[in-house]
Order: sequence, then structure tokens, then C-alpha cells
Amino acid sequence: MKKIATLALGAGLISSPVLAGGIEGFPSANRFLFEQGRYVEITGGWADSKTEGTEFGQPTGDVTPSISGLSLAYKQDIGDKWAVAIHGFNSVNYKLLYPTGTGAPSAGTNVRYRGTEVALMARYKFNENFSAFAGVRFEKINDFSGALINPSLSYSLDSEGDFNPGFLVGAAYEIPSLAFRADLTYYSEIDHDLDGVEQLQPLSPSDVTTQLSTPQTVALNVQSAISGPWGAFGSIRWRNWDDVAVESPVLGGPLAEFAENSIDYQIGVGYLLNPKWYFYGILSRSQPEGGFVGFDYEGGGKGITLGAVHSIGQTRILVDVTYGTLGDVDEPDAGLQIRDVSGTAVRVSLSHNF
Repeated sequence: MKKIATLALGAGLISSPVLAGGIEGFPSANRFLFEQGRYVEITGGWADSKTEGTEFGQPTGDVTPSISGLSLAYKQDIGDKWAVAIHGFNSVNYKLLYPTGTGAPSAGTNVRYRGTEVALMARYKFNENFSAFAGVRFEKINDFSGALINPSLSYSLDSEGDFNPGFLVGAAYEIPSLAFRADLTYYSEIDHDLDGVEQLQPLSPSDVTTQLSTPQTVALNVQSAISGPWGAFGSIRWRNWDDVAVESPVLGGPLAEFAENSIDYQIGVGYLLNPKWYFYGILSRSQPEGGFVGFDYEGGGKGITLGAVHSIGQTRILVDVTYGTLGDVDEPDAGLQIRDVSGTAVRVSLSHNF
């Protein structure tokens, strides 16, 4: 049962980038805290979505380039009660680019939003059933930049954020005989100052400082053995995007606002074929899908993930593929209409228990 539980936990409870509107690279996770002994993991992800439509009747071309990211984690036991871990990953990763030469009024418009986070965590086991964990998070906004281009406006921003702290705190309940675990985690928001250069044509460039907060999050993960080689797992994740905006001193208003809060759901089942092979499937739902106001996915995202884990001694190789639909982008005031946005994500992870 422990084998099923461990593999189920590693079977994709991290939301795929394509199902998060491309905003988050690797959403925060703490599953490696529950691995046995020393544990190391490296994960790479790639996602690409097809986002083509019209702007005032002119074709936009595909406006969402592919994104990729990397996650590294290390966990170490200290005695029977304590465990410590470090996790570094791409926290946000968003790209929007209107290709030139399409005839669309906003051709050349682009947005880039990238961040990196490092989290230091510790877990304490009160007994075989209850444990608590907490940690400090440090996030760096590597790039928040872009250009807004249309017949009446030519604006650009090139900025970089500071390296600021936040925290996480959570608790878990386990029933080892049933390979059951439920863990609940709260992640604080992290406030950033963005320093950069802003320009509104025909005015001269100016140095500016504005603020950006990455939102607070609450995440619940549950997993359990079902019968024989079968296991089940699921998660619910709430993100407070509704409070996030970036004000522009030059424009005198918001440069970027985010859409409504998001709730992501995942439910999956896994099958342990033999000690070397484990297969799983996951259904995902995000409501609403979210995104930047002015380029907001409506209708919610849906996805399906199929994957496998191959064990070689204490080493595991995980590969999965996600196909998802993100909904529509419909902005009548901007003349923008994009239907049936879809995308694919691939993830590869290598882990080892010492």
C-alpha cells in the first residue's frame, strides 16, 4: 500500500501549465515532504497552446508562444520526527505575442511575466497520523515587460522585480494501513516592487516603480489506496488572483489586471501493474480559467492527463502528457474574438530515494 501511495503522490498533482492559462509554471507543491529518507527530484515541463482568432475581423495568428520550466526539490530526514526540504521552481511563466504582418491592429503587442521561487520547509511528525509543516518562500520576478500597440497607442514597459519573502503553513493526516493521506496548505501572497523603464509615445522614457503581488493560495490534496493495485488521488486549489493588478504611473491606471479568482480541481486513478510500472490518468477542471483582463479565458479549462512511472530500484522516471481546453477569449470592446483555445503539455520527472 505504501508503494501505491508514494506513486500516486508523484502522479501529477501539480497542475499542468496549459491548464493555468499559462500564468503559472509549476504551482507550489509540498508532496516531496512525505517521501521516505533522503529524496531528490528534477522535473521539466513544456506547454504549447493554439490561440488563434480575429481582431476587428483581421486574423491574429497564434498569440501564445510555447513555454517551458524547471523544478528542483531535495528532502532530508532529521531523526524520526523532523524532515527538511528545499524546492526551487519557475513560479510564474506567461507569454503573449501578437505576430507582426497579420493585419491585426495589435500586431506586435507582447507581454512577458516570469518569476522564480525558492522555498525552505520543515515537517514535524507528532505521531504516525498527524504532522505539521511550515516554510519560508523567496520569490524573484525576473521579468515583467512588454509592449501595447494599437492605432491610438504605443506603450512599452521593461521592468524587473525584487526578491521578496512569503511563507507557507500546513498540516497532514495519514492512515498508513489504508495508504491514506490528506494535507492542507496555505501559501501567503508575496509583494513585489517592479523597477523599470516605461514609455508612452511620443513622450520620453521614464524610470518608474510600481507594485505587483503574487496571490495567496489554499491547496488540499488527498490520496488513498482503493483495492489491490488501484489507487486514487485528487486536489483542490484556490488562487486569489482577483486582488492582483499592476498600476502604470504613465498611463494613470492599471497596466495589467488579472481576472477572477481561480479554483482548480483534479481527480485521478492509478494502477500498479508490477513493481516497475505504474500508470495513471487525471481529469482536471479550472473555473474560471482566468488570465489578464483584456485577454481573459472564459468558460473554464478542462484537461485530461495520461502518464506512467517506471521504477528502477530507488529511481523513478515519470512521463505524462496533458491535453486541455482553456475556453474562449471574447472582448467585444477590443474587437477580439478567439474560440476553442486548446493546448498540450508534456512533463518529465526524475527522482531518487537514498
